[in-house]
Amino acid sequence: PTIKDVEVGLSPQLPLEGLILKQGGFPGIQTTTIKAFYWALKGGMEGGTIRKLEDYDRLIAEAEAGLTSLLQYFFRDDAVYLSCPWGEEKAVFKDYFHLARTEEWI
Repeated sequence: PTIKDVEVGLSPQLPLEGLILKQGGFPGIQTTTIKAFYWALKGGMEGGTIRKLEDYDRLIAEAEAGLTSLLQYFFRDDAVYLSCPWGEEKAVFKDYFHLARTEEWI
C-alpha cells in the first residue's frame, strides 16, 4: 500500500500494530515511544526507500476509534454485512466477489 492509503485508513495494518503495541499486546516488548517506518521495496537494483510515517500517534488514535466504531456496529443485531461497502470501483478484494454471489440476487 502507499503511505496515503495508510494515512487515510485504507491500509490500517501499521496503525493497528501500533495500537496493539501501545496496549501491551506484544508480550516482552515495553515502550513509551512508538514510531513507524514505511519500507517501500521495489525489487530492482535501486532497492527501495524507507520513510518515517508522520504523526503516528494520530494514526493510532484514528485506528482505535475506527476499530471501536466497527465493533460497535457489527455487535448490533441489525448490522448489515456488505460484500463491497465502498462500491466495486474501490474494491480491494475483487478476486473474491464471486463468493458474495451477488449476481444471483438480480
